[in-house]
Amino acid sequence: MINRNKSAAVLGFVSSFVIVALGQPARAGWLGALAAIFGFALFFNSLPAALSPFRRFLMGTVWFAAVQLVQLSWMTSIEFQGYYILFVYVCLCIGVGCQFGLLTMLVPGEGKIPLAKILVCAALWTLMEWTRLFFICGFSWNPSGLALTHFTHAMQFASVFGVFGLTFWVMLTNLIALTVWRQKFPLVKVLGFAALAAVPYLFGTQHFNRHLAESGKTNKRFDVALVQTDLLPSEKLPQQGRAEEFVSPFVQWERIIKKLKVNRGAKWDMIVLPEAAVPLQSDMTLYPLERVKQMLAAEFGPEIESSFPPFAFPYAEERLVNGQIMICVSNLFWCQSLSNYFKAELVAGLDHVDKEAEKNFNSAFYLKPDNGPMQRYDKQVLLPLAEYLPFDFLKPLTKSYGIVDFFTHGKESKVFGAKVPFSASICYEETFPEVMREGRSKGAELFVNVTNDNYYPDSSLHRQHLFHARLRAVENGIPLVRSCNAGISAAIDSFGRVAGAENSLVNSCGVLSCSLSSYTYPTLYTFWGDGGIVSICLIICLSAWRFHIFKEE
Repeated sequence: MINRNKSAAVLGFVSSFVIVALGQPARAGWLGALAAIFGFALFFNSLPAALSPFRRFLMGTVWFAAVQLVQLSWMTSIEFQGYYILFVYVCLCIGVGCQFGLLTMLVPGEGKIPLAKILVCAALWTLMEWTRLFFICGFSWNPSGLALTHFTHAMQFASVFGVFGLTFWVMLTNLIALTVWRQKFPLVKVLGFAALAAVPYLFGTQHFNRHLAESGKTNKRFDVALVQTDLLPSEKLPQQGRAEEFVSPFVQWERIIKKLKVNRGAKWDMIVLPEAAVPLQSDMTLYPLERVKQMLAAEFGPEIESSFPPFAFPYAEERLVNGQIMICVSNLFWCQSLSNYFKAELVAGLDHVDKEAEKNFNSAFYLKPDNGPMQRYDKQVLLPLAEYLPFDFLKPLTKSYGIVDFFTHGKESKVFGAKVPFSASICYEETFPEVMREGRSKGAELFVNVTNDNYYPDSSLHRQHLFHARLRAVENGIPLVRSCNAGISAAIDSFGRVAGAENSLVNSCGVLSCSLSSYTYPTLYTFWGDGGIVSICLIICLSAWRFHIFKEE
């Protein structure tokens, strides 16, 4: 009997690990549906009842750290990050594992778990996941609620309380599964548990029944071209020891132009270029105008010259080159010319320097056709070491990787757009619910994301990033388009569906031309944001403290 019990415990420990570690939409998404129902319960049930609180903490920490080692395995791509990223990877996994270890200490080791304790444990876990957003740069990856997002119907539940609302529901369902299991599956409680587990799917069915009928009444579409350049960091920018791989900015622009030329018959409302689409600052005038004219005329004909913006800063300047004065143009010149030629709004990720303030920004520029006024959004959530320096003592480390200049944090979300008002986000920002919600709250009816995931080539990061993006669309009830340097460029409707199987560009260079429904709808999440579920969880936890729910009887 003892050996049988040990075998069952080991089987539960291992099977729970497989289900939870792989149970996210970027991996084996269907396992996520199981993880959301009983994956965590399997783990809790595998722990011996007699374990001391400290041993329970250790077991929970080890198990969940191992789960994170799998889910964050993209961080082992050291080609462009160096070995230091492995240290960060391990520390993050252990840190998140410790959070789960604390939860494991609170879950009773045996017997029926009172509903009050179940609610408190679910609330505490939700708050712990939410607090990760405020670690140094903010850690937003892999909240447990992602387990509910593989199936589109269940994902609609995020429109109520967001991804952390899904986290609360996942843990609530798992802990009720655990107590039903320990009570030997009484029929009434099994039926109650089944009803609870079905709530996200039933909600999603009702949600679709309501909104699909409404969306069918309008034929409003938004046509967009998403440019994916597919360049490694060493090809995009010169890197020490790999200088021969660098592709000149002129050639990079030439490739973009050739890809757009293939689709020049399309009538786009917007063209989107990825984060840091090309090297050099936005207004740095280093391209000789005559050479630019020749290249553009070769692709689009001499009539392209009528689409050129004024030969004045920030588009062009006179420069002294090899003893001769010539007009040179900037990246913004290329962007404005394309916007004018295609009669389309254009969003491009470009580095920007505010010379007066002496600050650098990772920015997304918005340009209108016919030389309309230019606007700019500055990235708010920056990556430590790569984009900003959290501590001065890290300067020698970043210098060893050739990083000596850093960006300044942007201050707020902004809304642009003529045909459809939209808010821009840059890369990692679309994994932060409140950053995206701010744009929606300011009137955005579309999210536009520009991304560069190729610092982790050939990893699962690309897919994980995409599935976080889908959630932001569902939380706020608006469509989203994303243009990546490499990874997955896609158009996503307001229900989180990639808008047709053909509307994604995966790990290749090209232009994704797609038509997307512009249907939007208000959501409760947009109304109260993370504050809704956080407030509920705080009330539950304060009530537990007030009434001594965890006091030993």
